[in-house]
Amino acid sequence: MKKLNFRYAGLNFDKFHKGNTHIHTTNSDGGWSPDEAIARYRDAGYGFIAVTDHNVVTRLEDRSTKDFCLIDSVEIDRSGPGWRTRHVVCIGVGKTFPDRTTFAKMHAAAVRDRAIMVVAHPHWSGNSVAEVLRGPYAGVELFNGVCYYLNHREDGVWLWDEALRTGHDLLGFAADDNHGRPPGVKPFDLGWIMVGAARLDRPSILKAIRAGQFYSSTGPRFHAIEFRDGKLSVRCTPSKHIWLNGPTWSVWRTNCPDGQLAEERTFDVAEILAKYKDLPFLRLEIEDAQGRRAWTNKLFV
Repeated sequence: MKKLNFRYAGLNFDKFHKGNTHIHTTNSDGGWSPDEAIARYRDAGYGFIAVTDHNVVTRLEDRSTKDFCLIDSVEIDRSGPGWRTRHVVCIGVGKTFPDRTTFAKMHAAAVRDRAIMVVAHPHWSGNSVAEVLRGPYAGVELFNGVCYYLNHREDGVWLWDEALRTGHDLLGFAADDNHGRPPGVKPFDLGWIMVGAARLDRPSILKAIRAGQFYSSTGPRFHAIEFRDGKLSVRCTPSKHIWLNGPTWSVWRTNCPDGQLAEERTFDVAEILAKYKDLPFLRLEIEDAQGRRAWTNKLFV
C-alpha cells in the first residue's frame, strides 16, 4: 500500500473547539444584536464564531477573550438568472475589506485577504458543481440550519461528493446561518464545526480550518479517529450508523439493528485500497438515534 497522508494524524478530538461560521445580526438581516449573538453562542459552549452579515463586516475581533474567539467575516451575495443566486461566506477578512460595494470587488478583496471562502447553501441557491469548482472556494456548506426551516434545501453533501469524486479536496461545513428567527423555531446550534486547533485564537483556528482538520456536525461527535498499520479506527458518540464513504455507491459500514447503537468501528483501509486502487476519496459519516449526522473531511490527502 502506498504511503497515505492522514489528515487527522495526532489530533486529540476531545480537545477540538466548537465553532459556527455563518451568523447574521441586526447589522444586516439578523434578529439578534451582535451582543446577543456573542452571549448566546458563548453560553451554548462555543469556542469561536464568525459573524457573517450580508455584504458588511461586523467588526468584533477586538472583543475576543482567551476562551472565546471572534473572527471578522462576511457573507457576500448576488442574484443570477434562472432563479439562481450565489452566496459566499468569507471567513477571516482583513481590516480594509470594502463593505457594501459590488460583488466582484468584495469577492476580489476576500481573495486578496486570503479569507476562507465557502459556498453557502448550494441547494437553496441552485449552484452547480461546475460553478463551485470554477471559483477560489475552499469549501461548501453540507448543512445549513435556516434553509432546513425555510424549504428543506439545507443539504450540500451531493455537491461535495461530486467535487471529491473528481479529485478536488473541497472542505465540508455545517453551519447555522442564524438569523435569530423565525418565531417558534430554534434559530441556532443546529449545525457547527469542531476544529482541531492548537490554540483558541484567530491564526490557529484559520490554520486548522484551511488544513481541513475539523469535522462538521448537527449533533454527534467523534471522540477519536486513528490510522495505523493500514487500519482506520473510529470512536464516537452512540450512533445508529457508521459509514466510511467513497464515491457514488462505494461504502463500508456499520448499521445497527433497532434499539442498538455503536460507539466504535475499525475499517481495513489497506484491504479497501488493494481492491479499489483508483478510489478518489474516503470520508467518515455517523448518524445518531435522532437522525443527526456528523461528517469528516476527506481523510487522506
